[in-house]
Amino acid sequence: MARAGFVKQIESWNYWNYHIRKINWVKTPVSNPNYRVNNNLGYLKKDLHHHKKGTGS
Repeated sequence: MARAGFVKQIESWNYWNYHIRKINWVKTPVSNPNYRVNNNLGYLKKDLHHHKKGTGS
């Protein structure tokens, strides 16, 4: 699927785990962040304190 088609699918809520960012004025599909530290999706910074080693979580 071409980028433009994928963007339309995301905007139609057919891919709920992706969102659109404008990069250099081009609509670009990107994966939503998650809470895993062992992949390139990262996790939300506001929840960083819940995932530090030794916090019991």
